[in-house]
Amino acid sequence: MKTEILPWLPILVALVSGIFLLAGYVIQKTLEYRRTVVDKRLETYSMFLKHTFVGLKPMRSKHDLDRSEEIFWKAQVSLYGSDEVIQKLGEFTTLLPRGDKSSPDHASDIPQMTVAFDKLMLAMRRDITPRSRATALDLRKISPILTE
Repeated sequence: MKTEILPWLPILVALVSGIFLLAGYVIQKTLEYRRTVVDKRLETYSMFLKHTFVGLKPMRSKHDLDRSEEIFWKAQVSLYGSDEVIQKLGEFTTLLPRGDKSSPDHASDIPQMTVAFDKLMLAMRRDITPRSRATALDLRKISPILTE
């Protein structure tokens, strides 16, 4: 019996090695893909927030504003964001001042806007770092909307 296995041993070792090599390659590529998606989401969320806050003051003062960058990054969020982020973005966007002359004053919406923003930030954070233990209350303490 021992002599019957010996000729097959190199083939068996090569087969097992090949399987482990292929499994390692698949795992590596999966991890690289996940990291790429997280990096893209991080860039998208950061740039969206930057352009939203750049445009927030002119929106409040009802001056004309080029919103193309904000719209572009909002589209990027809708492409790369999770379902929860997209839902929270919709809630936050409905509370933002539009900047046109016909829109009402949004001063009364600031508490709602702050809560919606904190929920959006929490959803973005959980999308990028799923193991995050941060809560909406934690984010409320550092919310940039409160400082304006």
